[in-house]
Amino acid sequence: MAPSIGAPRSLGTVAPTRSIWWTRRSVAAHVTLLVLIPAFIALCVWQLGRALSGNWLSWMYVFEWPIFTVYAVYVWWKLVHEARTPVAGEETDGTEATVPPDVPAESVVRPAPTPPPGARPGDDGSDVDAELAAYNRYLEELDAYDRRRGR
Repeated sequence: MAPSIGAPRSLGTVAPTRSIWWTRRSVAAHVTLLVLIPAFIALCVWQLGRALSGNWLSWMYVFEWPIFTVYAVYVWWKLVHEARTPVAGEETDGTEATVPPDVPAESVVRPAPTPPPGARPGDDGSDVDAELAAYNRYLEELDAYDRRRGR
């Protein structure tokens, strides 16, 4: 019998998981961070030299570059640990995390299904804004007019 979500696993079973640290997206975030941090440190040191030589505006940058560094680390952390949900029609290769197992299924927001080609708003019986439907009819009339004129 397979363990259910949330149920403790026995010590002998190991769930096959891919580390969040080595997905394509995470590696790109790591490389970006490895470029940004030394650049921000170098810019801070450069501005500190200018500030100490009498450029008062550079004092602002001396404190700004460390703030940028902290923000870059924050964004890196969020990108690596964020659960990525696939976009409608996008194929997943299994390397990206979709929804963490501890998130209830009813709280996951899924994209609305795409209507079939040629479907009009309100064809499915849903309550559609009358103004939007009238505007769409107007656009269809303009398109038909342009086609008749050969544009």
